[in-house]
Amino acid sequence: MGTEFRLRPQISIWLSSIALFFALLAAGFTFFRTTPMEADWLGILVGILALSTTILLGWQIISYIGFKDEVKKEMEKTKAELKETTDNIDNMIQQKINETQNIIYKKNELYIQGSIAYLEAYAKILKDDATSDNYSFAYGSLVNSLNCYCKYGCAAEVNIDKCLSALKRIISDFDNLQKQRHGDNPFNQYIQKNFSDLEFSRDNLFAKLKAGILESNKTGIPQKYIDEFLEIEEERKRIIEQNKLSIAKWETKMKLDNQNKNKAPDNKE
Repeated sequence: MGTEFRLRPQISIWLSSIALFFALLAAGFTFFRTTPMEADWLGILVGILALSTTILLGWQIISYIGFKDEVKKEMEKTKAELKETTDNIDNMIQQKINETQNIIYKKNELYIQGSIAYLEAYAKILKDDATSDNYSFAYGSLVNSLNCYCKYGCAAEVNIDKCLSALKRIISDFDNLQKQRHGDNPFNQYIQKNFSDLEFSRDNLFAKLKAGILESNKTGIPQKYIDEFLEIEEERKRIIEQNKLSIAKWETKMKLDNQNKNKAPDNKE
């Protein structure tokens, strides 16, 4: 259909040229007449035919040139629109690629951060115990690691298990130390500081990390891991409260002992 449409102006030009040729041929035959300047109906008809053919031929030529320019403009317009559409599609594809790469980079960064925090905490767990300085900070590092792994997603479930096991070990160390307490007597200042640091009551970062873990089911983390972490947290709070209660009992006992000592001289008098 397109080829036929393009050949139509050329066919019209050829037909017009043939008609003009026969018109000129007919006009030439008229010169053999004995009265060449005499007008008759055949001459008039030939003249009209020649004029019409000339006009038709000129119109066809002009139309063909105009049609060619119009087709060229339409092709350029279509080409520009196609280029714009292609550029928009390329930009959308590149944007999606960049977004995907950013997500991958961010997830990899979370995994690396979680691994670093875990290794720092685990190294301290291996060489120290609840009587060592800053031992409670290992608990905070593990919570940071657990938060990173939970944000990473289900692919880090093995690492989440390791973090929870390490947290349980720290809680077990403090619990065993608490059970070794002689009555309500306080520990030395270094051990007592470990119990105080384990509270994380003024640590805003710890609160944010804990909140992130509790909301990790949004990233597909199974609820069982969140429940296990909550159980560990309850044990941590229990140990802290038990330590506070022991200290309060000891302080009360010391206060009563001091009062009794002060009353003893008065009784002798």
